[in-house]
Amino acid sequence: MSNGYCNVQHGGYRTRAECEWPYACWITGSGRYACLAWCRVLTVTLWGSREDALAAKEFIDRTACGGGCHRDHRIVDLNWPHRKFVREGGVL
Repeated sequence: MSNGYCNVQHGGYRTRAECEWPYACWITGSGRYACLAWCRVLTVTLWGSREDALAAKEFIDRTACGGGCHRDHRIVDLNWPHRKFVREGGVL
């Protein structure tokens, strides 16, 4: 699975996320949908379903992702050749 930005064939969504965001403070999970929190430092959680990723984003939108949170949270579908941001009604 190539991310469209490099020539590596990634073995899974976790390795693709590590290639996409090498500067992330941490990456956890193994699913297709990435919930990104760009506040203070970048953190990434991977979810197996779009619904689970959206629920995680909605939770941190309501409660904050940590100190310095300014509500810059996004969902990315890692199955697309180039990053696609996801919203509740579909792909942006």
